[in-house]
Amino acid sequence: MSLHGNKPNKVLLVIALCLAVTAIIFVELWLSEKQRKQREVTKEILKEVEKIKVTTNQVTVNVPVDRPVEVVKEVEVVKTVVVPAQLTPKEVWYISTGSNFLSASLVSHQDDTLRGANSVLVAVDLGLVAKEFISENRIKDKVELIFRRNGLPVSTEGINSIILGFSINAMWIEEVSNQKSRLAYHMNLVASRNSVFETSTGFIRRYLDVWRDGSYGTVGRQKAAEGWLGIVEEQAEAFANAFLKANR
Repeated sequence: MSLHGNKPNKVLLVIALCLAVTAIIFVELWLSEKQRKQREVTKEILKEVEKIKVTTNQVTVNVPVDRPVEVVKEVEVVKTVVVPAQLTPKEVWYISTGSNFLSASLVSHQDDTLRGANSVLVAVDLGLVAKEFISENRIKDKVELIFRRNGLPVSTEGINSIILGFSINAMWIEEVSNQKSRLAYHMNLVASRNSVFETSTGFIRRYLDVWRDGSYGTVGRQKAAEGWLGIVEEQAEAFANAFLKANR
């Protein structure tokens, strides 16, 4: 009896155990499936995040930039016109002299020093012995006549003119019967020009000898005047030719 009476209880126990095992297995399967879905969701989320990152890196964002606006301003231009002042004669002379000084060339012949002259002033200086035979005015008139005949401009003022000076000096060297009869003489012809020099304190000027001719010898009392006039004429002709050649 006791054996048969306990048989149903064993069957129930076996069934209960089977149900418990099945429940456990079911719970494990359910948990496993839940975890798998969570992992898949996490993977999907990660994929979406990566996709968003990639998309963000590829997007060009246009950010508006404030640019300065160029404003054209009207500027009033005032032009100052400088009217040159009238130069004084002294300023003109200094400018001309400085320019000529810088461009001056070195001459090799005395005839070239007569270049650019506009007139000639004749001056005569005789020694005491020479004046006993001829006058200064006679020589001056003779020279000026020769110059005018050759077309040389004769001046009565020394400004900007060549000063042509004739000088005759003589002395007695021989006596016959207590009478002076023969002379030794020296004739000199010198042309001078107004020259300008530059110094550390400014410009200075003076007349310098630029052309020269001369003669010396002896002559008798009776022929002194005519002999000297002949020499003066030769020297005047030589100067006139040199002057015209330099200024033609």
